[in-house]
Order: sequence, then structure tokens, then C-alpha cells
Amino acid sequence: MKNKLNLLCLILLIVLITACGNKDTEISKKEVVAAQVGAPKSLDPQSTNDKRSLEVIVQLYDTLVEVDSDMNLKDGLAESWEYLTPTKIRMKLKKDVFFHNGEPLKVEDVIFSLNRVKNSKIVGVIGESIENIQKVDDETFDINTKYPTKTLLKFLADPGASIVNEKAVTESGSSFGQHPIGTGAFILEEWITGDKITLKSNVNHPFKKPNIDKLVFRSIPEASNRVIGLETEELDVAYAVSPIDAEQVQNNQNLTLMTVDPLAIEFIGFNMNDSKLKDKNLRMAIIYALNANEILGTVLGTYAESINSPLAPNMFGYTEDRAIYNQDIAKAKEYLEKVENKENLNLSITIHSNNDSMQISQIIQAQLKDIGINLTINPLEWGTFISETSNGKHQLFHLGKTSPTGDAEEALTVFNQKFIGPAGNRFFYSNTEINQLLKLAKEEIDDQKRENYYQEAAKLIQEDGVMAISFTRKVIAGVNKNISGFEPHPSGMHRYYKVNKR
Repeated sequence: MKNKLNLLCLILLIVLITACGNKDTEISKKEVVAAQVGAPKSLDPQSTNDKRSLEVIVQLYDTLVEVDSDMNLKDGLAESWEYLTPTKIRMKLKKDVFFHNGEPLKVEDVIFSLNRVKNSKIVGVIGESIENIQKVDDETFDINTKYPTKTLLKFLADPGASIVNEKAVTESGSSFGQHPIGTGAFILEEWITGDKITLKSNVNHPFKKPNIDKLVFRSIPEASNRVIGLETEELDVAYAVSPIDAEQVQNNQNLTLMTVDPLAIEFIGFNMNDSKLKDKNLRMAIIYALNANEILGTVLGTYAESINSPLAPNMFGYTEDRAIYNQDIAKAKEYLEKVENKENLNLSITIHSNNDSMQISQIIQAQLKDIGINLTINPLEWGTFISETSNGKHQLFHLGKTSPTGDAEEALTVFNQKFIGPAGNRFFYSNTEINQLLKLAKEEIDDQKRENYYQEAAKLIQEDGVMAISFTRKVIAGVNKNISGFEPHPSGMHRYYKVNKR
């Protein structure tokens, strides 16, 4: 009996120690939870270009080269590169890099990935200048371009040029976007569609080993709920803090509000293929009816600025010499009188269903009503919004374009006829003169000439009345003070491998 009691006590002691050990392990686990505005569509870098997906993609994959916050090139998977001729770049891969499935990174994976980029209907602009990629040896390859290019290296730092594992893509086929395999700092552990994505640390990463064990992305469209999550410590980082909530974050001693100037513009755009909006008189009536400063000041406060431009002021190619539109009701009514079908002035604006977009749309709705235009607001969840606007099932729309390279070549792709639809041109805008200017700029290596081409293109886009308003807004993130090492990125695609949690 005594032996049985001793055995029972020993078992209870082991259970107690195990329970304590599990508790300690749970406490020591460093898990960071970040809230996005919407849910990703796909985690295949060559099959999507929507920002919610890219915010996760940059954690899972690496690119050959990277750019820092000042847009300077630095090494990524490639340890070195050099131009052998104006149309040949030789690159050498770093050693001991492995994909998440255990496969070693090979030159063949790079060739496969870059060919995927070239052939992609979504991110093909990145690889448009590439003629072919040739293997030199097991660690070295040459990228041959169709013409001398100033921007390819920076384009290779774009998330769309992430290097994927050929074996994993071949085996997964069309489902690769749900089962991503990269070399990045984090590995996909679980994806609950529409709710959260859980990533675990890639402890074997040779140059980006994370300081945290897990990174969780949650989809929380409502801005105020993201801030509440910060306050209750359910969240560690909240993306896109609304200016309305910014003061609440600043006044909380446990939170930090972090801002950085953007590499993006936002706009209220027109679907130029729409039967009503093809009429420039109607577009100009709308443009002159709107008071951009009132719209932005009411909703976004000092965190946004009206720019009247398809390029942000910090972009290469920006020009002050362009048409500037301010509210002028008399002009708006003059243009409205010239509209062919004045009897039917009912329009709709398609937006992602978040608070800022809704408020902006409501003010636009009220301002247009003053000149007799009736605007219906069509709020959609993120994936549906991207699909609808890609397929041209919209009239006006609210969206943005981020440009990680800081160069007009990437920023202006959304106005290029070649990229109408899913590739980014949701204006369905086609102007042969614009297309030619963008082609000339792409194939030019003299920066002054390139800049002149882009400036001329930007002026013409503005004159064509493609956007009702355009603006920039600061990248704003709310961060709990138990988080260190978080650096907001101008593109809004923040990286987490340097982040730590107390």
C-alpha cells in the first residue's frame, strides 16, 4: 500500500512539473499579433498585387536584392551583382539558404521564379525588360535584358519578384497561393480564411532569423476595433490607424503612434470604360464639384494632403507643372450642361468597407448632390472589392498605389494600357501618347530624359481627368510599448524579423 502511495505521489509530482513546464513555455513564447485592414487573397507573390496579401508575403519570401527605407539597394538572396554589359547583369547567390520545405535554394529556382514574373498577368511589369536568365554555375546566373534599364535591380526588390521553390509550385499547382513556400523569415503555420494567418519563425534563416516565435495577422476592417485591440493588449500592432483614433493612441501611455511619409498615392478614380464616365464633361463636372481639402481635412486631418497629381511629391518624375483643380461650382455646372445624357446622373462609388473610405465617400456624395449628381456608395469586403474593380464592375472607386521602388516607372503602371484590369489599371484608361511616353522612359538610361518623359506623362494624365481627387496619407501604425524593433515601412509593408517582444 505504501509503495502504491509513493507511486501515486511520484505521478502527481511529474504531472505538476510538466504542467509548470508547459506554463513556463507558454509564457516565454514570443507571439506578435498584428491587425490588417482586410484579409489577404493569395500568398503567391506572382499571382497577386493587392496590399493586404503583400503585407504577409514580405514575411514569407526573400528577393534577390532589397531596398532600405531610403530606397538604397542592399543584398538579399544575392550576395553580389555587377553589370557586365549595359544589358547583362551577373548575380551570385548566397550560400546555405533553404526553402521552408527543406529544399536548398538553387539557381534553377531563381530562373523559374523570374520566368514566372515575366509571364504573370499580375506582376509582369517587374520582369518586362528581361530577355532571359542564364545559369553560369551552381551559384551564379546572368540576367539579360531587352534594352539597357535603370530600374530592373530595384524592381527585383519588389515583393512580386520574390523567389519561390520550383518543386513546391509544381506540386501545388494552382493552390500554391494557399500553401506558400519561400525562404523568408517566417513560415506559414495556419490560415483561417477571413480571420487570421499564423506564421512561425524560420529559425534556420541565415540572415533574418526572427527574435519572435510567432507572427499572427488578423483581419479587422474597422479602424476603431483595431485601436481597442491595442488597448486591451489583444493586438501588438495595428495597421492604418485612423486619424480620428490617432490622439487616443498618443494619449495612452502603453501605446506608441508611429508615422512615416508614404511611397503611395490614393485616389478617387474613374472607370474610363464606363458608358457615362467616358464623357470627359461629366468627369470634369465631378472634379470641379469636389472640395478635396474639406474631404481630407474632415476625415484624415493633418495626416493627408491633396496633391492633384498621379505621382507623390517624393517620387522620381513628379512635376509642379501640371493642371491643378480646386472646387469651382460654376465650372462644375458649366461642364454638366455639356454632358450628353443629363437626364441620368445616377452614379456609384465602389469602396473597401472601412470607416475612412465610407466617410470620404459620404462627403463626396453630399458635394455631388449640390450639382445634381446622385452617388450611391457600394462598400465591399477586400477580396470582392479587388475582384470587382479588376473586372471593371465599377464606376468611381477609392484605391491607392504603393511603389516600393520610389520610381515613376512602377507608380505609373496603373495608367498604362498594357496593365488594364488585374495588373493594376483599374481606371481602364488608354491613351496612346501616355503609353508611348512610358515606353520611351522605360528604355532610357539617362535620368534627366527619363524624368522628362514621366513628367510629361503625369501632366497628360492630370489633364485627362482620370482621377476625381488624389492625395497622400502618412503611413500610421499603433504599437504596444512591449514591442521593440518595429520600423514602419514607407510602402506600408512592414517587416517583423527585427521585432522583439518583452
